[in-house]
Amino acid sequence: MSRTVSQSVTEDCLFDTRTQVRLQLSRSVHKTLASAKEILQEGG
Repeated sequence: MSRTVSQSVTEDCLFDTRTQVRLQLSRSVHKTLASAKEILQEGG
């Protein structure tokens, strides 16, 4: 029984980590796109 509990806890932790990584990735992509947009507007 304790094994099942620890398993579900591990899965929850993995899910949280994946969500955080996804958020960080989308943030960095957003920053990159924003800066690229600025560069294009300045150049054009």
